[in-house]
Amino acid sequence: MKKFVRLDAEALAKAGASSVLAITATAIGGSVALAAAEPDAAEGVDVLDAASGGGRIAVVRVDGPLAQRAAADLCAYVDGYDALSARFALAIEAGEGVLMIVDSPGGDVAGLEEAVGRMKKAKAASGKRVVAYVDELAASAAYWVAAELADEIVIPQAARVGSIGCIGAMIDMTEAAAAEGVRWTVVREPSGKAESHPYAPDTALAQERLGASVKAAAGRFYKAVSNARDLPTKAIRGMNGALFEGREAVSMGLADRIGTLEQAAALALPGKPKNESRKRAAEGDTMKLHA
Repeated sequence: MKKFVRLDAEALAKAGASSVLAITATAIGGSVALAAAEPDAAEGVDVLDAASGGGRIAVVRVDGPLAQRAAADLCAYVDGYDALSARFALAIEAGEGVLMIVDSPGGDVAGLEEAVGRMKKAKAASGKRVVAYVDELAASAAYWVAAELADEIVIPQAARVGSIGCIGAMIDMTEAAAAEGVRWTVVREPSGKAESHPYAPDTALAQERLGASVKAAAGRFYKAVSNARDLPTKAIRGMNGALFEGREAVSMGLADRIGTLEQAAALALPGKPKNESRKRAAEGDTMKLHA
């Protein structure tokens, strides 16, 4: 069962989020689903058995907002890149192929690239296929993960992918404090120390530094997707952070095909030429989930 929580500035602070996020903007200020589980990185790897043709496919789920480290917080469980990479390593060992089931608005940039690097190394060493299935939403950081790791991305018609880019925000609490009769004095040495302190007026330096961090992270995001999906970085930036559904996502090059969970699982089977895997997926092999 999942729990829902409002994802606002207070919630992000509790989760230890950094100042630069790769998360779809529609998630901020709204309610998001969190996995109701304890942060045990070694648990949660299921295995799918194909009813015809054999093959055991390990399943890695990517649910809800993503943080640098998994934590039991926000009245539930916030998934972390540390836990995700640990589950992925177990899945590589457990299955002949790996299926990533993604339903996430994205999350923090901190820790993401290092975790993706570890997962790509484990995948390369194993030689196993990884297929991502978009179980409603693969946005921002979640899409970054899927794009870099998946040999193919399968998306249902109504699911969405994209929101490629980064955001950052500063909070100016000076007016709120003044309304409560509180006046803060912030003393700095040097003048650029803690430039975005919430109880000091917003400064041009704070905006400049945050803007540089956001731009740098976004540039790395564009490059990662460009390399993974064979798309020009100019075209990726030109998407302007939009989300794309089903067939449009495929036409934009962000996903490979419209399909079901069963079809995505069939594509992860090892030792099959791509065209044969596509044929198996079209025939809709039935799969049984084992705990």
